[in-house]
Amino acid sequence: MSWSISDYKKKWTTRDFIKASLGSVHGDVLDYGGGTQKYRGLIESAPNIVSYKAFDVAQIPGVDLVGDVHASGLESSSFDSIVCTQVLEHTEKPWQVMQEINRLCRPNGTVILSVPFLIGYHPCPNDFYRFSFQGVEALCKEWFDLEQGWTYGGLGQILIASDEFANEYSYEKFLKIEKPTNKRPSSTLVKKIWSGIYRIVESIKPMPSIYSNVGCILKKR
Repeated sequence: MSWSISDYKKKWTTRDFIKASLGSVHGDVLDYGGGTQKYRGLIESAPNIVSYKAFDVAQIPGVDLVGDVHASGLESSSFDSIVCTQVLEHTEKPWQVMQEINRLCRPNGTVILSVPFLIGYHPCPNDFYRFSFQGVEALCKEWFDLEQGWTYGGLGQILIASDEFANEYSYEKFLKIEKPTNKRPSSTLVKKIWSGIYRIVESIKPMPSIYSNVGCILKKR
């Protein structure tokens, strides 16, 4: 597939993207920047997985390996599949992180990568970048070929879900493994109404240039 082509999935979340990628996840898997391992159960359900390890900057429950994603200190060519979802925006040098992912990935290995394009500010502990589909290409094309790529998440997600995420998931809560506070029913209802309005607008006039995230299945050369 050409890097210039992407498939737009306006109703997808990152969980949907990972579900669509599970057939490519295999062997020894590294959840790079896995944090609270939100998608661990989903990743471990991949039919061809052998082992799962979570790597993050903080030693929190479930994290197996601790370090800096820019320079992990792990042995080269250690993993068949690397999952890196919604991590690069929090790194000062995402190109260096991709170089490190390439080093850790075995020959012909797979990388499942997702990054935000239009989404609310969410420092955990920092929030530096947003990436278009071409931005992902620029970061990855030196080491990886694109097997399949999507842009996903429509206007409703951008204006509703991303703001909710940014307000509820702070770095302090992440370190303490605190769950988000319960929302008031009235607030939840308003968000659902607005989200429904945005989705109706999108159904009348699709807007594929407005998407919240980019997701790619990459193959190491």
